[in-house]
Amino acid sequence: MKRCCLLLSGLIASGCVLAAAAPQISWPQAQSDLPADPAVRFGALANGMRYAITKNATPRKEVSLRLRIGAGSLNENDAQQGLAHFLEHMAFRGSTHIPDGEVKNRLERLGLKFGADINAFTAPTQTVYTFDLPRNDQQSLDSALLILREMCSQLLLKTASLDAERGVVLSEARLRDTPGFRMSVAQQELLMHGQLAPTRMPIGKVAVVQNATAAQLRDFYQTYYRPERATLIVVGDVDIKEMEARIRSQFGDWRNPAPDGPTPNYGAPLQRGTAAAVFAEVGAPSTSLLAWVAPYDATPDTLAHERRDLIEQVALAVLNTRLQTAAAAADHAFSRAGVFRQNELRSAKIATLAVQNDPGHWQQALAAADQLRRQILQQGVQQAEVDRAVADLRTSFQVAAAGAATRESTQIASEILGNVDEDGVYTGPARDVLTAEYAFKELKLADVDAALRAAFQGSGPLAFVASPEPVVGGESALLGVVAAAEQGKVETQTTVQEVHWPYTDFGAPGLVAETQQVRDLDLTQVRFANGVLLTVKPTKYSADQILISARVGSGRLDLPPGRPTALWAEAGMVSLAGLGKLDLPALEQVFAGKSVGVHFQLADDAFVYAGATRAADLTLQLQLMTAQIADPGWRPEVFEQVRSSTLNQLSQVSANAGAVYGTHRDSVLRRGDPRWAVPETSAVREAHVEELPALLAAPLAHGPIELTVVGDVAIDRVVAAVAASFGALPARTLPHLRGKAGEVSFAAATAAPVVLEHQGGEEQGIAAAGWPTTDAMSDLKSLAARSVLGEVLQERLFAELRQRLSTSYSPQVSTQSSNVFPGYGSIVATADIPPARASQFFDGVTHIAADLAATAISGDELDRVRNPAVEKLQQAQQNNGYWLAVLAGSQSEPHRLEQVRQALPNLKAVTAADVQAAARTYLHAERQWQLIVQKPKSN
Repeated sequence: MKRCCLLLSGLIASGCVLAAAAPQISWPQAQSDLPADPAVRFGALANGMRYAITKNATPRKEVSLRLRIGAGSLNENDAQQGLAHFLEHMAFRGSTHIPDGEVKNRLERLGLKFGADINAFTAPTQTVYTFDLPRNDQQSLDSALLILREMCSQLLLKTASLDAERGVVLSEARLRDTPGFRMSVAQQELLMHGQLAPTRMPIGKVAVVQNATAAQLRDFYQTYYRPERATLIVVGDVDIKEMEARIRSQFGDWRNPAPDGPTPNYGAPLQRGTAAAVFAEVGAPSTSLLAWVAPYDATPDTLAHERRDLIEQVALAVLNTRLQTAAAAADHAFSRAGVFRQNELRSAKIATLAVQNDPGHWQQALAAADQLRRQILQQGVQQAEVDRAVADLRTSFQVAAAGAATRESTQIASEILGNVDEDGVYTGPARDVLTAEYAFKELKLADVDAALRAAFQGSGPLAFVASPEPVVGGESALLGVVAAAEQGKVETQTTVQEVHWPYTDFGAPGLVAETQQVRDLDLTQVRFANGVLLTVKPTKYSADQILISARVGSGRLDLPPGRPTALWAEAGMVSLAGLGKLDLPALEQVFAGKSVGVHFQLADDAFVYAGATRAADLTLQLQLMTAQIADPGWRPEVFEQVRSSTLNQLSQVSANAGAVYGTHRDSVLRRGDPRWAVPETSAVREAHVEELPALLAAPLAHGPIELTVVGDVAIDRVVAAVAASFGALPARTLPHLRGKAGEVSFAAATAAPVVLEHQGGEEQGIAAAGWPTTDAMSDLKSLAARSVLGEVLQERLFAELRQRLSTSYSPQVSTQSSNVFPGYGSIVATADIPPARASQFFDGVTHIAADLAATAISGDELDRVRNPAVEKLQQAQQNNGYWLAVLAGSQSEPHRLEQVRQALPNLKAVTAADVQAAARTYLHAERQWQLIVQKPKSN
């Protein structure tokens, strides 16, 4: 039942990093009293390769494959730093039976998309290859297993291919070389000083990658790619016995006669007291932490181990609740804080108290957070706190078990993979409930207090501060703050008071004015007498999952068009400010053990309040959402907390080219319209909490409301629950606004690229080019063709910039067509690229666009981009989230239902001629907009 927790902040790899086990043939359940999930076939071949197979039909016909090699960057020697990751790239660059470049093409013909379904990542402890097959037919399974088998032992590693891929790997290194990455390295160096882990980042050393030879990669390959280090995970709509036979047939003859590599010397944590480190760099977050480092916990995964871990989770959850409460207080010293403890990289078990603070105020923040830690250690936990933490954990396990039969295959594959890398027993959700009940049975306060004391044992406290500006006094100042905090007087804790839910009566339940069935889409549409609209789609895609969206008002259309507003704060206010009668700590106390919540999103034509729940909590979820609209909590102290977090985020933007582009993109592509702009720092500093009710009071009180409910629920129950909540609100009197033609326009064509500047490395840059298209409300066939055109453009940019020129790690193309603003749409290409080579991007985009307009694409190219898109859409249509997204607003804007109906047939029907026609219509050189993000040029 191992669970992937939070990691040391900023630990960066090409995916999730977990603590790994030494290679072994047996599964850990053989040495444990925990039973493995009986639905999974765990086995091993005679050569030592392990496999785990389970049948799962969500989505139907899909199969997820994960090939794990138990070697990563921690297995590299000093001269190999970066070779594990480089080798991961080379696995797609040619093998004995598959030519260079054909892996991607073969899988795309089967309906997979590179990046989404075909991927890989290198971590310190493992290298993993992931294929998500949209179909379970014999050709798909045989092709995928053949490719994985080739990756295991048949890579050619030719010098020409290596040289071609080298630039891509260096491009990825350039992309990841950010203040956040450098901060995480500095943090690891403090916490695991003298150990191997801080010296073995998966991205490696640039000099090693630049000079790596085919012989060096082959040596690492032959040493570590071996059956006894390999685990194949297969989850999907398969016959387990047949799949087991396929694995034996494909991998049974795999042998590697070369000696296995040595087990890394991870080292042991140093025995030391207080130590400190400071990281100050433009673009760094304003954070601080205290950590306590103990030896790595290598005890087997047993029932006793799980009980100990669960009690520790309860203990830390109580402390985290206190930290969250303090962050939302009027006199808060920090905007966020949290504590977690876990094994790290076979090297140490580390408890971390992490704090986010205002720039320049880390002293008060760190001292205040540590005050709460010392308080709970000295004075103990309270029964009400423990009861709440237990209820929340128990509910999380129950919800997982209730939905276990309809989990998606990708989720199960990831869960099994996590257990493999942690050397844990994969027990499955049903057993996890029993384990939790065993852990919580007769749980005493003394048990929780003991777990808290144990969590903060070890060397330390080790103190770390990151700041975007110089830290006055440096490490000496940090050590002084820690010493003073450790000696400070601890205040007496307050007693937790009982809280009751006051939002149960919104007035007389609303009457249903009209009901309509949309039978072809299995929908029921309801209009209540007060004007509230409701669309319900019952599904069985995810057991006991209910998704709800409440669209209120008219979103950006309700905002003043000519100036920025304080609406940047509203998502945080909804999450943190609670309601008028209950603040967030009180809310969370009321909701202990309940599966409810609300988050806010600003849409072009609505303010969206959304949440996920289960059938048992449906009424409470709707009451919470109604209260969020009828009685929002606009608390000034929480506004200050949100302001602090926002300023912290904005302070990091300038040091990263990608962040600069992402921050400005939405506004730039709409000719600077401030309704899409991320606020300037000065605007955030000058904003007042009173601006939010001024903006939202009228839409919330009188604006249109349209609800969409999708999931495992009965229609009658939804209608009754909505009638008693949203249906009981005062009548809606403000009309739903619609965008006007010409109100929003795509960025004007440019003779030379628009320039945005960042403060990162000289070699970091983003180039973008785009064209205006049109909206999604008129020609739906053309909409599908534009989507496929964007995919073709991306494929060709990938081939040009990544495969041929090796100048960009991941070129992207996005297509957008508005459902709100008539005539607005776009096709935009972007690439991470050194500014000195940006001309390669612009020349490539221009040439490809002209070629697409002049010459029809081949049938094979069409299949390789259209088939994955079709498969993805078919899979999405088996997902509640898809239906919530496409049905939201469909009563106010009925054309959206026709879009749903035509999406799949139109996509399937797209021809090469349609793609060429779309290119001729939209990809005109004289209408092209260009942009580049680069470091300011020195004079």
